[in-house]
Amino acid sequence: MKKIAQKGNKRKGYIKVPQGLPISQGQNSKAEAAYDWMYLSGIGQLPSQRKLSRRWGWTLHKTRQFIEYMNNFNQSSITFQSGRTGYTGNVEDVSITSQSLVNHSPSTPSDSTDVSVPLNQYIIIGGDGIKYACEEVDRNLYRYINASAHCRALLEAWINHYKGAGHTVECILAKDMGVCSSVTRQGNLEGALLILDWLFNCHRSRPKYLRENGMLHIWNVCHKKVYAENYSLASAWKSDSNKTVEKSTPTTTTTQPEPRYDSRGFLIQDKGV
Repeated sequence: MKKIAQKGNKRKGYIKVPQGLPISQGQNSKAEAAYDWMYLSGIGQLPSQRKLSRRWGWTLHKTRQFIEYMNNFNQSSITFQSGRTGYTGNVEDVSITSQSLVNHSPSTPSDSTDVSVPLNQYIIIGGDGIKYACEEVDRNLYRYINASAHCRALLEAWINHYKGAGHTVECILAKDMGVCSSVTRQGNLEGALLILDWLFNCHRSRPKYLRENGMLHIWNVCHKKVYAENYSLASAWKSDSNKTVEKSTPTTTTTQPEPRYDSRGFLIQDKGV
């Protein structure tokens, strides 16, 4: 158990948190978030769920579900043991079931007690009609996303790529929705789809760097400041891929040299070719 001194009235105590929370490096682990939430709750300085999501680097959907879980745990245990009671031992951990109450299913709504920022926006994607939670955005943007077949097609393509890479879609980000709207309003759906294909499937330096650094969202590669360059790189990759396919015939026995790329990801053409 991690000991955290209770502030206020010069009292000391210990914070009790659930067992079994996964721990990872940095403050983004569930264990560190539990310590943070219990401490802030104990001193009466608990911020809004939106601020906590930014503080922990999580989606708002994930933050809501985690806080609901912590509220359930907190109601069934004593958070602080005051130094004034004369108690000197450690607070015993409370066992929880092995099945976490934090449900990461994108189609399961979360009942939240924080009515100031309700999670009431969902988008139905794909022919199977899967319901994905999304971060709260302006009502006009939300209505446009749901009404636009192009927006939903772009989001579906991203979800398929993202899941295909082994990730879970917990919540569609507001940034992705904003860029998705901007791209489709400008008639760049096909370009954005090509960029996503390039991002997840191209082995050149730029997309490889983006993948290795977790930049796998629509807004990372289709934002207006990077769209033109990424589209150029994606188009060059697609064109070179098509040329390679055209050169490959059943009668070809000559081994083609390994293609080389510059630091920006463009194919280096050999002289005389």
